[in-house]
Amino acid sequence: MFVCAHWGAVGEFAASRHGALTRSQAADLGLSRKVIGRLKGSGHLAEPLPGVLVGSAQQYRAVVDACDIVELDGITCTNIARTLADLGSVDPADKVRVAFESAWRRGVSLTWLRNTAERLHRPGQRGTGVLLRLLDEADRANRPTESALELRLEKCLMAIPGLVRQHEVFDESAKFVARVDFAVPHVKLALEAHSRQFHFGKIAELRDELREHDLTAQGWEVLYFADRHLRSPSEVRARVNAIINRRERDLHAK
Repeated sequence: MFVCAHWGAVGEFAASRHGALTRSQAADLGLSRKVIGRLKGSGHLAEPLPGVLVGSAQQYRAVVDACDIVELDGITCTNIARTLADLGSVDPADKVRVAFESAWRRGVSLTWLRNTAERLHRPGQRGTGVLLRLLDEADRANRPTESALELRLEKCLMAIPGLVRQHEVFDESAKFVARVDFAVPHVKLALEAHSRQFHFGKIAELRDELREHDLTAQGWEVLYFADRHLRSPSEVRARVNAIINRRERDLHAK
């Protein structure tokens, strides 16, 4: 058994190049010389020229199938994609969402996750169904959340009409101003998850202050939410809706 947590990314990369990649490209994607040797020995890869690796789509699929169960330091376990596909069968969807967003944030291939979920999915199978729904949401969102706190804030705000995740703000000359955690663009309202990890200290406070000044200059209002604010989602929604209503009135009056 060999470690192949990166194989989904390798297969995706090679498929875009007619099934071929170089040894250095394979190494950059996480395949060691030892793993490459085992793949060649098993017939999953060929090396027609020194340093050039080739495999068919069927061979890449066979390796992915074999890699649902891997060994890490002698411990048998499932890889990231298989774990996320199974997690929804034993844990609530909210917990799966946290794990999924963390994997996405760290650069795990969404194509690999989808291929795994679709391959394992059967009618009525809950875990793969949860993962496929999260992948559909990810396609619409385009970007992952940047922290667990941001994910909690999104859960509070999901019922807000017109909410956009990771919204980019530009000025009238199309110059980039800022990217905000969440936004209700039609009323120029930015909603930020304010954690001590990223917003504590003089430098961080100065950066946030300058960023807020830039947004205010473009007519935006910024609302910050820390962990203590998210203990009552209904209060968060009521506060945001009240501000949206007030800004709609103000903008209409202009």
